[in-house]
Amino acid sequence: MRDYTEFMTKMQDDTIDAIKQAQDASFSAFASMREYAAKYAPDFNKPAAIEGMPTATEVIERSFDFAGKLIELQKEYAIKAAEYIAAASKKTARTAK
Repeated sequence: MRDYTEFMTKMQDDTIDAIKQAQDASFSAFASMREYAAKYAPDFNKPAAIEGMPTATEVIERSFDFAGKLIELQKEYAIKAAEYIAAASKKTARTAK
């Protein structure tokens, strides 16, 4: 079990590190494109924000907050289901003896 746990932990850590590197590279590319576009783009006036509308950042924050709550709910459900299955397996094993 320890080898499996260590393997999964390492794989998950490596995956998260790779995703972070890819995200950093993407932000670097966005910055480069923004700088390049700024040299050639005309100066447009920003349209007035619609009163009461959230910003894009607020929408993203709320969406990920909701997704996090859903994931936590699924995690709790999966853990409880695993506990029920483990308890049923133990009861079945005792009954079979």
